[in-house]
Amino acid sequence: SAWTAPELAHFMLQYRDLRPEDFDLLSKLDEGVKFHSTAASRIVDRLPKVRACDCESVQCGVCLQALPPDNGAVQLPCRHAFHTECIARWLTEYRDACP
Repeated sequence: SAWTAPELAHFMLQYRDLRPEDFDLLSKLDEGVKFHSTAASRIVDRLPKVRACDCESVQCGVCLQALPPDNGAVQLPCRHAFHTECIARWLTEYRDACP
């Protein structure tokens, strides 16, 4: 069967050193990637804050650092907890779902 452009680009790039002119070839790799929607800042800002010691998680699900016990954290409905800044960035820049 015929190769798709992203498959051909991947094959060609995996066996050589990359140069600046490889940018077009690299950008073809993104053609098959489905992009996810992100959340609006106004919605993320309204997520409820909880004390980290009241969460089941002891570390942030984004940065994997410890959640200070008495500081505010965001706990999503799935019960995963995060530093406020970490989950805000994740939801507004990467994907509108739990990491």
